[in-house]
Amino acid sequence: MCVKCGKVLPLDRFYLHKDWAAQSYHDAWCKDCAAKCSTNREGAREYCWYNNRRWSDAYWEMAVKKAKYTLANDPDYLNAKDDAKRQEIEDRIAGRLFFSVMNLAGVYQFSSNIDTEGAFREFDPDLPAGTVTRDDTGAFLDEGELIYSKVWNGMYTQREIEYLDDYYAHLEEGFVLDNQNIQDYARKAAKTSLDADIKYCKTRACF
Repeated sequence: MCVKCGKVLPLDRFYLHKDWAAQSYHDAWCKDCAAKCSTNREGAREYCWYNNRRWSDAYWEMAVKKAKYTLANDPDYLNAKDDAKRQEIEDRIAGRLFFSVMNLAGVYQFSSNIDTEGAFREFDPDLPAGTVTRDDTGAFLDEGELIYSKVWNGMYTQREIEYLDDYYAHLEEGFVLDNQNIQDYARKAAKTSLDADIKYCKTRACF
């Protein structure tokens, strides 16, 4: 399931990510969402951030060079009325070509930009490490206090409960959960995913 658009898709609709075991060695975003986001430098960097890929300006510049070469005889690019339009075309092509350089070691390496509590972190183009999302009152969500969840029948942090709720909601979008047995199985799958991600992030020192 793509965590960007929520669609359930075959694995070949996600880019391979050889170091991200918790994500079945694939990106969290599908290829279509990755392409839609990566229409300029910041979009490509956002894609890398949310999919735990190490970002390097050098690789974007490589994509830009490829784009300029590709557009060398393109009439729309050459006859653009202003620099802004030309830049837009260049960025769009560079964004598409950026994926052709993803097999380079620097781009392919895992970078723990976003962990199991990623739903509460958001990309900030000015802060590569990202930020923590605040709740509706403007206060930072408590990361450590355990509270009892009747739905999930156990003690969890607020972030873990939100993770479980979000995972279950995505399953509801992709599957018909029309009886208690299937619903219980879906909740079990959500808990298994949470446990696996926490275990993996601990080995990677994500916290």
